[in-house]
Amino acid sequence: MIHPSDKREFPRRPLPLGYSEVRVRRSGKQRFTLAGHAYDISAGGVRFELDRELTDGEEVDIRVVLPGDKPHQVQAHGAVVRFHDPGEAGPIRMAVSFSDMAEPIDRMLIDSYVRNGEAA
Repeated sequence: MIHPSDKREFPRRPLPLGYSEVRVRRSGKQRFTLAGHAYDISAGGVRFELDRELTDGEEVDIRVVLPGDKPHQVQAHGAVVRFHDPGEAGPIRMAVSFSDMAEPIDRMLIDSYVRNGEAA
């Protein structure tokens, strides 16, 4: 379900917890070495968790698997924009605001998932 009361620029849709893999590549690195799970996604960004903390404002590349009959992986570049409960034990929740997509179709797949619950 889309959050109707959300005042964000882009509507967002929850992703199935534990099933929507996230991979993160820090700036200057060749590999996506950090892995976690996404909470929700929009055309403007993604909220997710990792076991390691990223720095506020840090530039990263991020891959997210969108669920569905045919799961799709999308990739974007963006900056870490916020953290949730930084003193809380367990995975660290944060968000990345997208500044660029790896492929034009990636934004279309995200838009489709947000509108329809399926990346098609």
